[in-house]
Amino acid sequence: LLDCLLHTRAPGELQCFSSKFDSSGNPNRPSRLLLSCHSNELPKRTLQLTGKVSSIAKRPLRQNNWLWQLPVSTIPKVEKITPTQFKDYLACPFRFCLKHVLKLDAFTPSAREMDAAAFGIIMHSALENFGKQAIGMGEKMLEMKEDIIKKYVLDAFTEIVHARFGGQPAPAVRIQIENARTRLIAFARVQADIFKEGWMIIDAEKKLNADAETGLNIGPLKLSGIIDRIDYHPQTGAWRIMDYKTFSSDGSPANKHLGSISHKWMQRDAIELNIGKRRYSKTWKDLQLPLYRFILGHLKRDQLNGKEPTTAYFILPSDPYQTGIQEFTELTSGMNPKAYNSSLSCAAEVAENVAAGVFWPPQPFRGSWDDPFAA
Repeated sequence: LLDCLLHTRAPGELQCFSSKFDSSGNPNRPSRLLLSCHSNELPKRTLQLTGKVSSIAKRPLRQNNWLWQLPVSTIPKVEKITPTQFKDYLACPFRFCLKHVLKLDAFTPSAREMDAAAFGIIMHSALENFGKQAIGMGEKMLEMKEDIIKKYVLDAFTEIVHARFGGQPAPAVRIQIENARTRLIAFARVQADIFKEGWMIIDAEKKLNADAETGLNIGPLKLSGIIDRIDYHPQTGAWRIMDYKTFSSDGSPANKHLGSISHKWMQRDAIELNIGKRRYSKTWKDLQLPLYRFILGHLKRDQLNGKEPTTAYFILPSDPYQTGIQEFTELTSGMNPKAYNSSLSCAAEVAENVAAGVFWPPQPFRGSWDDPFAA
């Protein structure tokens, strides 16, 4: 990059700054870039870089008028929202504003491997491709065996990876690619069993466009979203919404959607639930699957015929033996009759707050990683 800058800037236009000490006052190591020169020039450059800095008569005062201020008067009005964004608002309305309204983001120029989002994208793309191929087969998809499913999904994955990373990906990316292949092979095994049970894939990456004439509102906001997959069982008439997940920890929908009641901070985020054989006081911390069910009820109202669709995660963790379907049984009316309506009530309150520009007060950061907005 430095070589490119030197060749594309006029002489004297490029200035390099190098600190002799780090933020703790310890001496910095010599810059390999600034000392990358012919051996005849090296002594002169070394003396230049390590010599005393010319003193100035007056020490500059530290200024703090550069500190970032929230531009309250310029916050754009939000008109639409996706099911995945509710989780961020329930976690912290201020961070939601920074991320989704003001679009504050971080860029890591030194990245040499896929982050979680990029890894998820290539996995979802391969699974979407397989889902659409299966839909094109009609009822014959139920006859697909594990080896055929594996071939379809891996062929699609190979094509996606080559288009995105070329023929010679970085070493770290190659390891991630093999990790993804292992997960997709495990997917083929589980998917073959799903077909044996009689479940058909009806839609893959089903999209709800917020601006379409057949749009859907949640509170005052337009709702948009993409459902990873919709399955249908012809013999029983059952419908199931599934969302692909690649996390490796406990991935049950109940653990991902419900939090401790001590984290409650909104009016309508609390709920009493039967979980197993006990009853718990919980608070909603994610509304993704309930809102996907809300979208399905809007898009397939005539086809559902009053049937209550179930919701589930299709877990694709790094350990292939943990691959499988985890249903959100706590959301069904049989176990908790008020759960679904409670989730929609909570979603409506979030939408009302977002539409009104209520992004305060901040909530404690509860993530496993460093707070990206700590500064």
